[in-house]
Amino acid sequence: MKNLGVLILAVGVGVCAAYGGRNSDDMYDRIKMSGTADLLAKQTQKAKTAYCEARTKAAQPEGECAPPKKPAADAAKTAEPAKAAEKPAKPTYEEALAAGKAAYKALEATTETLSDPLRKARAAWIAAAAKEVEPKARLAAATLPGPGDRFDGWLSVAGIPFLIGLLLIVGGAMVSRKAIKADMAGESGGTADGKVDFALLLAQLRDDTATLSADAKEMENPSEAERDGVKVRIEQLQLNAIDPLVEARHQLQNRIGLSGFAAVFSPLSAGERKMNRAWSALVDQHWPETVVSLAASSVQLAEAADRLTEELAKG
Repeated sequence: MKNLGVLILAVGVGVCAAYGGRNSDDMYDRIKMSGTADLLAKQTQKAKTAYCEARTKAAQPEGECAPPKKPAADAAKTAEPAKAAEKPAKPTYEEALAAGKAAYKALEATTETLSDPLRKARAAWIAAAAKEVEPKARLAAATLPGPGDRFDGWLSVAGIPFLIGLLLIVGGAMVSRKAIKADMAGESGGTADGKVDFALLLAQLRDDTATLSADAKEMENPSEAERDGVKVRIEQLQLNAIDPLVEARHQLQNRIGLSGFAAVFSPLSAGERKMNRAWSALVDQHWPETVVSLAASSVQLAEAADRLTEELAKG
């Protein structure tokens, strides 16, 4: 059940991520238009910069490359700041296009005598400026949708799938939370009633591991059959004791608290790692390491059992 909740939550996150950032068609078109105009403007500026650098190298006066002069202060604007703050009316596409073409024509017409390299550099600048006129006019005349229109557009394109994803996230989280609570309350687990006797199972694991460790120490030069027998016993301890203890960890935490849980599970985890190391050493046919790892596992599991006894005594 817990894994199902995680799966539902993951699907919800994916749906929200896929649809949450989508734009409506109007906003998409405007962003595309703005990007095109900005790209062409940069290309025009790059061509002009190359032209102006060529003028400098040719020791030509700045001319049209000179920085624009600041306009003189307008007394009327100073006297009437309110009127000065008024925004000019937005031009229509035809007005913006006509103004752009006029500026381009004025730029195209020049009486200055230039050398052939400068003339080519200037022609490249003028050609770039000509490409910029129409997209710039469209952008200038475009109207930005208001917040309400933008939200309505987004809702029509991505809102419903986004809300479905959000519901999946909430539903998945609730399913997982319910499963975790059931696990902590002992409503699912390794026995008929769902509860695990942690103390009994850990004590049995401690004793069986100690017995296995003692048996391994007595085998100075074990045969292949004896090594396989030790390997099978380790696998049985992992399957029948360690796995149920790990699955029931929430029950233990719910019973003895977080600090007590840490005191028990720290040596228990160390004992499990040493047992896994013993199994790996057997696979690698390294018997001395198997004996050492089983002895270390036995010590750690005994400590875990002692810590659990102390914690249960507190309650």
